[in-house]
Amino acid sequence: MKGCRMNQKMRFAGIGVLVGMCGLSSAMLPPPAPQPGERDHAEGFELLPSIEVLNPITDLGTVYDNAPQKFTLRFKNVGAAELEILSTKADCGCTVPDLDKMETTTFQPGEVGEVDVTFNPKGKNGRDTRKIRLATNDPSNPVAIFELRSFVKKLVIAPNVVNFLTIGKGESTLREFRVLGRTEDFDVPRITAEPQGRFDIEISEPKMVEVDGEELRGVDVTVSLKGSASPGAITGNLYIRTTDKRRPMVSVPVRGAVRGDLRLRPTRFSLGLLKIGDSMDREIRVTHASGEAFEVTKASLNIPALDAQISYEPVDPELRNEWVVKLAGTAAAASTNIRGKLVIQTSVEGESKIEVPFYGVIRE
Repeated sequence: MKGCRMNQKMRFAGIGVLVGMCGLSSAMLPPPAPQPGERDHAEGFELLPSIEVLNPITDLGTVYDNAPQKFTLRFKNVGAAELEILSTKADCGCTVPDLDKMETTTFQPGEVGEVDVTFNPKGKNGRDTRKIRLATNDPSNPVAIFELRSFVKKLVIAPNVVNFLTIGKGESTLREFRVLGRTEDFDVPRITAEPQGRFDIEISEPKMVEVDGEELRGVDVTVSLKGSASPGAITGNLYIRTTDKRRPMVSVPVRGAVRGDLRLRPTRFSLGLLKIGDSMDREIRVTHASGEAFEVTKASLNIPALDAQISYEPVDPELRNEWVVKLAGTAAAASTNIRGKLVIQTSVEGESKIEVPFYGVIRE
């Protein structure tokens, strides 16, 4: 019997030791890791918001450039405090998140939020990717990023610009391009140009053309720049009328330059940043490319903010093939944006008036 009682005491002692060890082990374990939206402090946890992007990538697939697309950004507050959307921003003005139409910009834990977005594909062509950013009060993810993907097809395919580059005075040149559409009866009945009288335009009969494995219908266009074009910059527009009611007209800019006999150095200049009363002076050289003598008959500008005097004289009074035009004066009045032209009149045929653009700012 004594032996039995001893064994029982030993069993109870063993159980006590195990219980003590379990308590010791439990006391030595580290505190549980904070959950999303919680921050560990000496006195406990701080409750914080946490944003989870539910649709990080939106793929619109193939879209046409005449049809704005609407879609929705979705997110969830997986934190333990109120989440606030502070602002939205997209890569360009073609993608507009509409924060104003949201019923609320604050979201409780577990709540899902949505932001409506409009994507305008006008002017885009081919594969397009845009980023949209949501600024939030989530300290661990202050800017949530969404990505928009699409493949944009133009209803009417035309060049972005018709560029004649630089040609000599009296020369004529032409450019050829193709205008394509996606309707079975696509045609270009008319093309007009501005300025009028500077270009000749020819349009072919429509025909079917294969482009990247797709059958399109289009016309060939030839635009000729007349040899009577005056020296200076070529700036204008072609207005292409089409039979596609979804895109009845396409505007294509025309660029280039006609090089005359006279050369300017510099071709434009800056007045810089001036204060009222500051003096300024600039010098323009006008030279005949073939060394022939010519006359500068007048030079003028009309900018009320400048009290300016203009003088001109030949560099060599005998040769008279190079002239210097001097602009001097003071800033007379404040103007945040000066845009003007120094007009120089000469005796050279076809270049009786040449213009030198200039710009600057005058502060009080």
